[in-house]
Amino acid sequence: MKNPDKVKQGKKNKASGKAFEKKVRLDLEKNGWLVLRNPNTVIEGKFVQQKPRFNPFTRSIQYTQTGFPDFICLKYETLIDDTGLFIIRFVECKGGNDANKYLSKEEKEKVEWIKNNLKIPVIWAHKGIKRGEITYDKL
Repeated sequence: MKNPDKVKQGKKNKASGKAFEKKVRLDLEKNGWLVLRNPNTVIEGKFVQQKPRFNPFTRSIQYTQTGFPDFICLKYETLIDDTGLFIIRFVECKGGNDANKYLSKEEKEKVEWIKNNLKIPVIWAHKGIKRGEITYDKL
């Protein structure tokens, strides 16, 4: 039987994580980035779409989680000769102040695979020192 206190805590953690992701998304958009939810994840050395699962209680298909990292961010930069290019970044949202403390071993391996194979930087968005502050660090 599940502990009711842990169920409540899990619901609070999920809600606060979603709220933080929303705050990060708004901050990135305010800074000129086009932010897209990432539906893909790294599985067995491939960057593939997250698979849906069937929930027998609601009798519906649901996505268990979004991809890893959370967001794909694009920004258009105009060059000197009026041509341009898109800058691409992945952003992973985590609460706390220490990347090693909050990224699991599996997530660290996925970040390394993305950096080595896709050659796209992964940014870690986390709560800053001041209340309401968001800090971005490269992983």
